[in-house]
Amino acid sequence: MINLDVIRTRVPVYKKPYLIDPSNPYNNLLTTKHDSFLSLLRICSQETLDRLEKCEKHFNIGFEKLFDPQPELRNLFTDNMNINSIDTIIDSCQNCNEKLPKLIVRRETFNRTTLEHMKNSMACVLKHLSNTFRATAEKEIRREVNKATQKLINSSLYTQDYSWDPTTEKHDDYDITFILPLNTKQRDAIYISMNK
Repeated sequence: MINLDVIRTRVPVYKKPYLIDPSNPYNNLLTTKHDSFLSLLRICSQETLDRLEKCEKHFNIGFEKLFDPQPELRNLFTDNMNINSIDTIIDSCQNCNEKLPKLIVRRETFNRTTLEHMKNSMACVLKHLSNTFRATAEKEIRREVNKATQKLINSSLYTQDYSWDPTTEKHDDYDITFILPLNTKQRDAIYISMNK
């Protein structure tokens, strides 16, 4: 049960209305009202209901699955797409000039709405991850978030362990690139590029 007194002391009154992030009680999800927030909230709410229904019907699904990042990326794609045919590279860099998550589309091979949902979802997850590792030395944040991003892509997109070997491929050669800033002093960012 949520203690409202704790919430009131952690979230200033002037920031009402508030929707507390269950993974970070200091984060009011309604402080920045992006146009896409309500549609993302609808998608995440439906995903939570679907997961609860699966747990209720099939007791072999663990309750910890309820707390996996969502929406699961593979659920954003159309049914006729072979997810395993998507080639993905993940990299991190410093001195990124982007302050907000950015999507670069070089070739229209993916649905634009799907990409926007993915960008927003991954930006939320990476914001949470970078806050999680904030107690770590800042030079380690980029490395830890990069590893966590690889794990997220494995579980949420591919549903299998994929080997993320270092690559010499360039993000500019891919159909799309997500640039997800981590807001560190060194202006770290995670780059995720995909080809279909």
